[in-house]
Parts: sequence; C-alpha cells; structure tokens
Amino acid sequence: MQMLAVPTQDGIDLAIPPALAGLKAWIAIAAKTVFSRDEAAGLAGFVESPLPIGSEKSIGRFVVRKQLCLNPNGWIVFTFKTTDDGSALSDDSDEKLFNGKPISVWVETLSSEDRDERGAAIKQLAEIGKPAIPAVRSALRSRNPQVVVAACDVIGRTGQEAADAIPDLIVALKRDSEGFYGNGFTNVPTAAVFALKRIGKPSVKPLIEMMKVERGLLLTYIIPALAEIGEDAEEAIPGLIDVLRTRSTLYRTYAAGALGEFGDKAKAAVPDLIAALSDGHPPLRETAARALGRIGPDANEAIPQLRRLLDDDVKAVRETAAQAIANIEESDSRK
Repeated sequence: MQMLAVPTQDGIDLAIPPALAGLKAWIAIAAKTVFSRDEAAGLAGFVESPLPIGSEKSIGRFVVRKQLCLNPNGWIVFTFKTTDDGSALSDDSDEKLFNGKPISVWVETLSSEDRDERGAAIKQLAEIGKPAIPAVRSALRSRNPQVVVAACDVIGRTGQEAADAIPDLIVALKRDSEGFYGNGFTNVPTAAVFALKRIGKPSVKPLIEMMKVERGLLLTYIIPALAEIGEDAEEAIPGLIDVLRTRSTLYRTYAAGALGEFGDKAKAAVPDLIAALSDGHPPLRETAARALGRIGPDANEAIPQLRRLLDDDVKAVRETAAQAIANIEESDSRK
C-alpha cells in the first residue's frame, strides 16, 4: 500500500493513496485512522527532524522516505510503503545507484540551497547522461527558477543526447517573460538557451518556429542562439532576413549580427543589409557593415554604400565599414 502524506504546520493531516488519483478521486483519510499512536509519534519526529532529503526510516508498519516535490516546488513529501506485505520501500534496489544515490535523489538535490551540493548533483547527473534526462525534465517544470537553471545546466552538459528535453526547454524559455517564476526576470532564459545551444542541431527547428511568432525580448535570446549553433542552423537564414525587415531597430541589429556569423551562406541577405547601412541607429549600421564584410565577395554590391560610411559621424561605424571593404575586396581578389 503506497501513500503520500502531506504535512502542514500542525503535523501530518492527510494520507492520500495515489492510486486513487487515476480514478480522478482523492480520499482524505484522517491520520489517526491510518497510523497507530506510536507510528504517528514516530512520524512526527521524522517530519520535524533535520535529516536530509532522501533519508529513510522504519516507523512501525512503514518504511518512510523523505523527498522533495518539484511541482509544486518546495513541498516536502513523505512516501510510505507497508512492511507487512513483504514489500517495504526499496533501499533503492529498483534503481541503479550512482555514487551511492539513485537518479531521483540526485535530481531532488538540484533544489538544495547549498551551492556545493547543487553543483555536485549537476556534475553527477551530467555524467550519468541520457538515462538521467527523463527525471531532469521533470525539474524543468518547477516554479523555483534555481531548480530550472540547474536542470538546464545538466541538459547543456549532456548535449545532443538530451534532445528529448527540447520541448521542456522551450516552455521554460517562455515562462520567464510570462511571470511564471514570480515578479522580475530570472536567469532561466539564459540557462535554457545555453542548453538548447549545446544540444545543437535538434534545437534549430523549434528555435526557428519561435522566431517566427515572437516579437518580444525573447528574440534577443533566440537569435544569438541560432548564430552560435553555426552551420547546423543555416536554415534559419530566411527567418533572420524576415526579422531584419521588421521595424524594431534592436531586433534588426541582432538579426544583422547573426547573419554575419553565417558568412557567404547568408548572401541572400545582402540587399537588406545594404538597406540597413542607411539606418539612423549607429549600432545597426555598424553591425550590418560587419556582416557584409563577413559575407565577402558576394557582398561586392555593398561597396558604394560602405564607402559612404567612411564619412560617418561615428568612429566605430567608419572603422567597421573600412574593414568590411577590405574584407570584400581581399576575398574577391582571391577568386
């Protein structure tokens, strides 16, 4: 008989058989009808004890394990199994141990307030690799941004073997701007993008789909991610050109910078990059000039406009334009 006990400030109030959840019905049983007096006293002592997450204790007819619930985050959950049917809660015999602990306990440790404990869990889960990813994905659904950031770190270190986590990373990336983690911004978008970049090519299509519909600050995470993935993200070039055609100077600047990272593969963007050279925003002019220089001889038609920028009021724009001209002409002479 498996039960879930939910403690409150007054002690153990409810014991809920999870099997009944499948019937869409919850039956609350008063604690005194489930536990004997001695068991209730032993359980109360265990609940109040400072024993760490993952601890187990035999109490009367039960073996009790202390765990941390990731959703909703922060709840301490005590899982029970009766010993009178010969099936006491495992000593993790059903789970493979890694450095003495099963994956579930390492994932729970991602919520630790101790940085060293959390770091050790991240390192261990990354070393376990793909077998740990299903459990780590559950941590991505936490409302605690610290847990989500730690889970993203694990996934990023695991790399392409963690590709199954991409949908969860996309959700986490969006949630920060939706206020899911409370007021203010968190490190979740940066962590989620880190993981998506490390996964690499499998992340490209989902990021392109996001780029098509997002017109908010998320673009400042999505666009650089695609650029850093590199040649495996070349299919993003048409979408980046679309962003370059929008009215937002900020997002156009990001798109121009990303297109430059693809070099001559982005030659289709040359007309739009040339148009950006006339923009009133100096960072966009500078970034567009740099991108044209990186495209090389296929951007030869941009040289007249780049020469005009040699008289630009902004030094950085003048210098970048001069370098772009040199790059285009040098590359062209090698042909």
